[in-house]
Amino acid sequence: MHRAKDRTPELQPHPDLEQFTGTPSPVPTRPHQIDRGLWQVMIARYRAAVLAYVTFLEQCYRPVVRAIEQECDPDIPEVRSALNDKYGLTEVEETGNDLLVDQLEQVRTLVGTPAPDWAAVALKLEILHKDVFSDDEDHAELIAELVADARQLKRINLDK
Repeated sequence: MHRAKDRTPELQPHPDLEQFTGTPSPVPTRPHQIDRGLWQVMIARYRAAVLAYVTFLEQCYRPVVRAIEQECDPDIPEVRSALNDKYGLTEVEETGNDLLVDQLEQVRTLVGTPAPDWAAVALKLEILHKDVFSDDEDHAELIAELVADARQLKRINLDK
């Protein structure tokens, strides 16, 4: 039997790829290597950031917006602008933006922390879905599917 000569070209790495390669940081691969204490700290920091933002919305931002809405017709930009200045809405919004940025930074840190079990993986995905992708029409559905998978794996407890 005659074998056909392999005509597949030999693939060469792109020269720019070298800048992205290197020694990866060591990531624990077994549950006993994962620091559950670190995971708990990251969860606590994330929850504190969420609480700070939600509290700000309820106690600062929404009351200012309600006060402005009670005093003006939102269709008259000059009046709304004057009321925004009166109530300091710009400064209030800047504070809210800072708190939201902190919350998203805590999401990034939490997602970068090794998950000790499937429940933690599911939680990471749920947080990403809620805090990052919920308003993203193009990707929210995709992450929702991953959340559903993680919940299913958590239920059947593949960790054991």
